[in-house]
Amino acid sequence: MINYKIYDQLSNSVLKNIIKNIYKDNKNFFFQSILFLNSCKKIYYENNNNLKIIIILKNEVPICVVPTYLEINKKIKILKWLSCEAIDYNVSLLNHEIVKANIKEVDKVLMDAFNEISPDLIFFDKIPEFIFQNKNNLLNNYFKKYTNSYYYNYQENIGDYYNKTTNSKTKQTDKRKLKKILLNGTISFEKIIINEKNNFLLNKLIDCKHNQYLEKKIKTFNKDKLYEFYKNLVVYSDKDFDLVLHKMKVSNTEASLIFGIEHRNFFYYLIPYVPKSDIQKFSPGRLHLKNILDTYQKKKIRVDFTSGDEKYKSDWSNVNFNVNYILILKSIRGILFFLYYFLYFKLRKINFLKKLVQIINFKNND
Repeated sequence: MINYKIYDQLSNSVLKNIIKNIYKDNKNFFFQSILFLNSCKKIYYENNNNLKIIIILKNEVPICVVPTYLEINKKIKILKWLSCEAIDYNVSLLNHEIVKANIKEVDKVLMDAFNEISPDLIFFDKIPEFIFQNKNNLLNNYFKKYTNSYYYNYQENIGDYYNKTTNSKTKQTDKRKLKKILLNGTISFEKIIINEKNNFLLNKLIDCKHNQYLEKKIKTFNKDKLYEFYKNLVVYSDKDFDLVLHKMKVSNTEASLIFGIEHRNFFYYLIPYVPKSDIQKFSPGRLHLKNILDTYQKKKIRVDFTSGDEKYKSDWSNVNFNVNYILILKSIRGILFFLYYFLYFKLRKINFLKKLVQIINFKNND
């Protein structure tokens, strides 16, 4: 028998143990670990009463955790992920084998849980096609693709991949730029594990990246909340992932910084930044990335660039998959809300989906 329970507090000790056990015993993303969810709730969500953590059980044994939040936007109730700008993939925590074997019934019971919550609209974004090597089966009949995600699989040597995929003109340009960089000094690479003592290094990177976006007039993240989010994670000694800052220097000049998270046999590439310097024009970030890919390839660690269609991601990856969203209209008010914004942005030739994400998440990004 499959049924569900809904919790409205992450602090509930029973719920905490359920999340920890499913996370520990199965291949699931750290983005939905109890540490990430707690940090997300603490920093980005003021009204904890709207948390809706759905547990799916088979014969009273938990097999799935669906972390959601009921946003109230202009009196419209929108059910969305418990998520934030620091979370790149939104998924449920799953016992993959049991859920796959009972997927139709699990989907039906989950829809029953949604009906009890009674939203006007359900909007889930950033849903990857795969969770590690497992197909993401939950509610996949509702999936609609809106972007791609990319990663580099260590099974292919990065040197061979570079030679195979890079044309001769680009190779010549890379060699010329490397020579120019070497004229400025000796190249060195450093890997730093972020902790309580050196957390200021990550804060500095976030600040620089934020300012870079502002200069380019690109809609950016809330840097203060992002500071606090990662600061909140650093203090946990029992986390099974590392916050990592990769640094490339040319003599004493910082030429490239790349922040990411190491978890199991993946490195998640999250924040790249090339500081302003005389070296910047020689594309040090490209050289740095090639070094990181080479280092992780030798350690049999995949590099996941997460979602987005930036050209460098497709250039430096040998695996790609879909990233999806789910949109379900549950009431007349939900339909009217959707139609209003759909027509509003269509008439102005603005990307509807990106704007819908901003509208739904506006409170948490202030």
